[in-house]
Amino acid sequence: MHRWGIAPRFLLLAPLLLLIGAVAFACGEEDPTAAPVVQEVEVTRVVTEEGETVVQTVVVTQPAEVMERVVTATPEPEGSHITMVFGEEPTLLGVWGSAEIAGDNLTGPGCRIIPVHAACQDLTTDVLTYIDSTNFEVVPLSGVQSWEQIADDRWRFYLTPGVKFHNGEDWNAAAAAQAIDIQGSEDIGQASHSYTGTTTGEVVDELTLDVVCENACPIYPRSAFLVGFQAPAWYESASPSERGSMTVGFGPYVQTEYRRSRHIKFEKYDDYIPNPMAPNDAQAPTIDEITIEWRAESLVRASMVGVGEADWTINLNLDHEDSVPVFKTGGAAETFVLVHDTIWHPELSKRDVRAT
Repeated sequence: MHRWGIAPRFLLLAPLLLLIGAVAFACGEEDPTAAPVVQEVEVTRVVTEEGETVVQTVVVTQPAEVMERVVTATPEPEGSHITMVFGEEPTLLGVWGSAEIAGDNLTGPGCRIIPVHAACQDLTTDVLTYIDSTNFEVVPLSGVQSWEQIADDRWRFYLTPGVKFHNGEDWNAAAAAQAIDIQGSEDIGQASHSYTGTTTGEVVDELTLDVVCENACPIYPRSAFLVGFQAPAWYESASPSERGSMTVGFGPYVQTEYRRSRHIKFEKYDDYIPNPMAPNDAQAPTIDEITIEWRAESLVRASMVGVGEADWTINLNLDHEDSVPVFKTGGAAETFVLVHDTIWHPELSKRDVRAT
């Protein structure tokens, strides 16, 4: 630290310097040789020590005329985080599960159709098609650009270039075909099969895939909202336990931790590619970290949100509406698939018929 001192011989010249200073002041000029007036001030600064960022308050000496320019540094803001609490722990976190885990054509060996499996159906992987959450139209997510029906039993999908799975594997038609084969097989028993029926995938080129249905499938895109994807090489090398405990997809979040009976943690996938054709459901992730927990009692879940221990929950009783800051209702997957004609249908257009 530098400090200005006063030498003894300086005192002998004091009268002369005072006179010079008075003349300079009267003329509006400063003596460039005069010692600056200094002050000691506490300054907060952010420093890195041994890999850790810490905040320190230190005392520094600065000229008085620059005191107004001292800026107090502040630490970088912490990343955003939310906690979601569901009614039960997931049975599996692998979107396909594994052949060693028995299933049927409704629950399947992979993600079941229960809310907590949003962890492997919505966060870590993007599905083939999706139903827009605001207008119920069929939209593509990050992995798909468009599709067309080229035969009664065949749909052609055009994939998004540049998409990569969380482990760096390329997303392409071969990866998509593997998923179509697995999830379109009744023997394997994936949940999606109950909506799409039996299907197989055929590679047309690097980014073009044909989905071939066992029977005519005029509404296949509307029914493919459970067809998820995983990194092929990772899946082939993973153990049954690994296949059941995580999904390596290309969705907006990467699973980073799973502690059974406690929680699941996710971090946003910085290389996620949003799809402007699905502005409501294929956005770039904005929340840095997500934690999923579970509590069976709806009163407990409502209380956690009410006191700030959690930020979101699902399947509350109507009695708990006043226990949470915001209470909303919504539909189920069947609402998206079974779209009724309430305008032109001779019976469904009657309000009394719909009310019954």
